Amino acid sequence: LDDGFQADLGDWLEPSAHFGGHARDLPPNLVELGFTPGLWLAPFLASPTSKLFRQHADWMLKDDTGQPLAVGHNWGNSYYVLDTTHPEVLVWLRELTRTARSWGYTYLKLDFLYGAALPGVRFNPKISRAEAYRNGLQALRDGAGSDAFLLGCGAPLASSIGLVDAMRTGPDVAPYWDEESRRVWLSDATGPSARNALHTALSRWYQYA
Repeated sequence: LDDGFQADLGDWLEPSAHFGGHARDLPPNLVELGFTPGLWLAPFLASPTSKLFRQHADWMLKDDTGQPLAVGHNWGNSYYVLDTTHPEVLVWLRELTRTARSWGYTYLKLDFLYGAALPGVRFNPKISRAEAYRNGLQALRDGAGSDAFLLGCGAPLASSIGLVDAMRTGPDVAPYWDEESRRVWLSDATGPSARNALHTALSRWYQYA
């Protein structure tokens, strides 16, 4: 189950008004049909319009002035990232994947994971970016359990080893060779395209088992 089931970016456990149901209701039917239920999450991200952000702005990575730090733009808005050195954030992350497992999702695709390793002002400034990322990923694994299959996407590769079962090493694909307008006019060469997928795959061929 991909992006779109949730009420907002960060409000993963509440249904979207446009989805036509609740994500927790799907796994029994999927199992009956012979499928393995899987759920997409971007667990470290939060939209400024989300309940998570409004209620817990203090949980976000901050800039030098102490304000929540916008780390990207997607879904028609800027987005923010959880500070995984904050003890309450780690509790929240564990509960997130624990709840997803309780719904029957044994396969979790965890996307935009690099967010937890971005530079910024953290609750605990003594923890390195790599360690902060690892702590957040460990919390997700603890909540999901050792028997869940975790797919890391947009993940710092070396820092994820031992906590995820697999990692996607390339970008989204698309039915065209190159998204030239985005690359030229927005100076963003990371958009979904066959060119980017091939380039990334060839650059990381040595990692494939």
